[in-house]
Order: sequence, then structure tokens, then C-alpha cells
Amino acid sequence: MRNLILLFMIVLITQHCSAEIINVPDDFETIQSAINDTQAGDTVLVQPGTYVENITFRNTITVASLFLLTEDEAFIDSTFIDGNEDGTVITFYSGQTSRLVGFTIQNGFNRMGGGIYWD
Repeated sequence: MRNLILLFMIVLITQHCSAEIINVPDDFETIQSAINDTQAGDTVLVQPGTYVENITFRNTITVASLFLLTEDEAFIDSTFIDGNEDGTVITFYSGQTSRLVGFTIQNGFNRMGGGIYWD
């Protein structure tokens, strides 16, 4: 696993010299707090677990579970973003080319898009 993460970091550094990898929950407790600290090109790498929050993308970034590194679908089934029936779980704004990779999205509630809303 460490070798995969190291390889992933080398590839990202080569592609985006100023891009960073931010780990949740090691660097930030929540996905949204990690997103708030990103710059364009950064990656937020999320460990398995359930994250009860509603997130809004603010930059052109990648937010991913460990599925991104391993292509193991078990990480999709073990990494949840749970909206707690408190609005849209994921919100994207136009003009962004952000990526959301390898999550189970659940418990969104909004007549305009409970799971994912793209403005």
C-alpha cells in the first residue's frame, strides 16, 4: 500500500509541480475542511469510513477514496459520504472540472438534487 501511495505522489508531482495530496482524516478531520484548504490541481485522498457532511467543491481538484490508487471496488463500498438528509450531499459549480472518485453517496435530501447537484 505504501508503494502505491508513493507512486501516486510521484505521478502527481510530475504532472502538477505545485499540487498537494491532502489526507482525510490524517491532515483534516472532514472532507470539506480539506477541500477548503486546496488549490487547483490538489487531491484530497479519503480513508475508508463514513463522513457525515455535505460538501461543496471550491476548486478544480480531485476528491477520491483509496479506489483511485488501487482500483479495488471494496473501497467504494467502505468509503461513504452521508448527507444526513440535510440537503445535497455533493455540490459542484459550473466552470470546474473537479473529480469525485470511489465513494458511496447516501442520505441526501433536496428537490433539486439530493445526491449530486451540478450548478
